[in-house]
Order: sequence, then structure tokens, then C-alpha cells
Amino acid sequence: MIGQATSFDEYARQLMIPPAVMDLARKAEDLRLSAWEIEAMRKHLAPATAPGEKVGLLRQILVEKYNHDKTHPPYIRVACTGRGDYDHLAAEHGHLHPDDHPKGDIGSPVVLEIWPAQHYSPIHSHGHTTGIVFCLAGQLDVMVYEHLDWDARKLGLLTLTPGQCAWLSRDNYAVHRVYCPMDGGGGSTGPGYMNASADFGASFHVYLNP
Repeated sequence: MIGQATSFDEYARQLMIPPAVMDLARKAEDLRLSAWEIEAMRKHLAPATAPGEKVGLLRQILVEKYNHDKTHPPYIRVACTGRGDYDHLAAEHGHLHPDDHPKGDIGSPVVLEIWPAQHYSPIHSHGHTTGIVFCLAGQLDVMVYEHLDWDARKLGLLTLTPGQCAWLSRDNYAVHRVYCPMDGGGGSTGPGYMNASADFGASFHVYLNP
């Protein structure tokens, strides 16, 4: 985690963080979601209260992702540059003009990720990337692993709240798993689980490739 050093040892550890990471963290340190943005996300994440009731854009994306891949509870990745996989839904809802982004530019090194309560990512690696994970809303647990394997040794667990930042590089913390520990409402956790609440965590990620 990147933070204000409170001891000499912590200061020495902070000196080992790559300069590119510190630069990203400094640029992001004042980034916050406004109260209305958080409430808008909560509204669009809310599940239907009655069969057939229309749901918001974010819940619609979750359902599409769940129907496409049932190996883990879905989370939402919003491309801040280029195009995202679900831009067509945003266009249908009137939030995005189809011509706003250059066609064919799939993927983004700068993303907003929205983590519904109790949802998580699989363990994954960011390879040779250098980057930051900056918490914007709610609470997120980041488990860091030694390498990419189902029984990999756990190196540590970071709990991020708004304003806190974790980092990764090719040589350090490139393998992790992100989980939102907030209350997910009724239901059982595990693959295929869709939370029954509008609680969520949100994070801002920047990934620099060599």
C-alpha cells in the first residue's frame, strides 16, 4: 500500500516503490467520486424488486456478464479510454454516443472497476505491467500471491478504503485477487452468485505497459 510513512522503516520501504508508481499515485491522490455519482451507481446496480421490473444499466451489464461466464460473480470494468465490451448498452441507454470513441480500440490501460458486494475477481496476473489500484468507494480486499497458480502462496492481504492506493509491477505484486467484502444481501456466495443489494466498492486502475 502507498501511504504517508510513519516510521523510518516504512519510509525506507516507500523508497523501493518504482518512481512511475509514485507518480501515478500522486496524480490520483485527490481523486474522489461525488455523492451523486455514488448514488447513481447504487441506483443502477439495484436488483429488481419484482419479476419483470426494469433494472439499471449496471445491473443489466452484470446479468449479461453472468450469462456469458458463470465461473465467478461478475464485476464491471469501465474503459476510461478507447472502447469497452459493453459500450453498446451504454449507447442504448443514452449515456454514450456510438461515435464518441474510435472504433476498434478495444481495451484500456485506464479503467474504473465497480465491485458489487460479495463479488470478486479470479486470481490473475498483470504480467509486465506497472500500475496502481486506487479505491474510490466502499471497501475492497486485495489478496496478493507469489505467483499465478491455484495453490500459490499468499503474500499479504490489503484492505482498501476510499483514498487508499495499492500498487503492482512486473517484479512485485503482479498476481492478485480483488474482493468486495460488503453486505451482499440474501443468497449464498460462490460462482454464479449475484448479490441482492446495491452495495458496492469502486476502484480506479492505471496500467502502464513497457
